[in-house]
Amino acid sequence: VWLVASMDLRKALDAVRQADPVLLALSLLPLAARFLIWNFKATRIARRHGQVRSMTVMRLILAGAFINLVTPTVKVGGGLYRAAGIRRETGWGFPRAYGWTLSDQVSNILGGLLLFGLTALAAGGRPFYWGGGVALFVVAMFFVLRSRFRREGGGRLRELLGPVLEPGTAELAGDVTLAALAWSMLCVACGLVFHALGSTAPLMQLSAMLAVGTTAGTLAGAGGLGVTELALIGLLTRAGIDPAVAAAGALLHRGILYAVVIIAGGFALLSNRRSSSG
Repeated sequence: VWLVASMDLRKALDAVRQADPVLLALSLLPLAARFLIWNFKATRIARRHGQVRSMTVMRLILAGAFINLVTPTVKVGGGLYRAAGIRRETGWGFPRAYGWTLSDQVSNILGGLLLFGLTALAAGGRPFYWGGGVALFVVAMFFVLRSRFRREGGGRLRELLGPVLEPGTAELAGDVTLAALAWSMLCVACGLVFHALGSTAPLMQLSAMLAVGTTAGTLAGAGGLGVTELALIGLLTRAGIDPAVAAAGALLHRGILYAVVIIAGGFALLSNRRSSSG
């Protein structure tokens, strides 16, 4: 509410009215691709522990995304829901079921860091260089420490991080790469929205700022509602994009994403409830 009240809505609405509807509609395609890639990666992880239907994983991902969006759980609620769903579907014990969720979430975090690091370095400028370097360093250190834990046993941490430690380095690298590819689809969708508004902002710069805004929103909980948009608008404005275009682009992109998650995720949630009750 504060975000909307502090904006010049008239200028933002004028920018929206002038947007190319074809490009706005096309931005739905990479959003769909994001969930398809995510589903492929999550199914790949699950099948290391047993046979799981890809459609089941897709429904759980969409329903989990819906829960994360509408509840202040900082991504925990959706993860627990997915763990309960995969346990009900396969009969796995809770450690294995939640281990699947944990493995998927860890690869998503690392994939996001990898993508941010690469796009930040490509965007250029001292802040981006520093941020991108730190992100890539964190990813590299994770793999180094993981190899050490696998070699030395890891003690009590091995029980906690078992699902992440068990796959080979090449397998985990593949998961992280797929996660980065899925995140990149979100960046492409955002780029299409800003292109529809007539903005010429470089895609790499948009991608790096989107990563920062999304991270801020995740830490704030409730799917990042308001916080992500505020951070993104502020970053875009500081990067020299017209404030009205920055506000219109951020709100349009996030609004389209929220609509997809609410409609598809809500349908998946209802579908899961029907299948469990049946």
